[in-house]
Amino acid sequence: PTNITFTKEEKHFLHNLHTLKVSNEMNWPPYNYNEHGIPKGYSIDYMKLLAKKINLNIEFVNNYSWNEFLTKIKNKELDLMLNIVNTKNRREYINFTEDYTRTSPAIFVHEDNKDIKNIHDLNNKTVSIPKGFYYEEVLKKYYPKIKLKLRKNTLETLRDVQFKRADATLTNFPVANYLIKYH
Repeated sequence: PTNITFTKEEKHFLHNLHTLKVSNEMNWPPYNYNEHGIPKGYSIDYMKLLAKKINLNIEFVNNYSWNEFLTKIKNKELDLMLNIVNTKNRREYINFTEDYTRTSPAIFVHEDNKDIKNIHDLNNKTVSIPKGFYYEEVLKKYYPKIKLKLRKNTLETLRDVQFKRADATLTNFPVANYLIKYH
């Protein structure tokens, strides 16, 4: 929005907020990543633009896994997480905004696993996913026959598939394509 209006309470909150601590993942391009100590990506740029519009200082916090970021936001050591999916469990400790982008979840498999075409084909298979990602919650609840291999980040899950330590990974399509091309 070009014009942002705040309530008196919101203005007071922003005035007293010195610096907003925002998650900066190390390896979730093209949305949120860090290159040579510099936060980059669509979500980072969006956050910087918003902060400029409302005259807010931000500090990007990095060098943590996704699961560590979840712990930090629970413990109020982090003010804002980018690129987080709204789930029932997370609403217990996080207030969510409206989405500012849409993502495309996809199943990535090794070329030797061409028989895997959909989520149901993953039953009794090993799926590598980042610990704490919403896929973990969904798969445990709705697909209990899928064996989960929990990893630190998306790049590790793609490497598990590449080196056949897992049958598949579930991830965001643009993120996986970027990581595959770059690595």
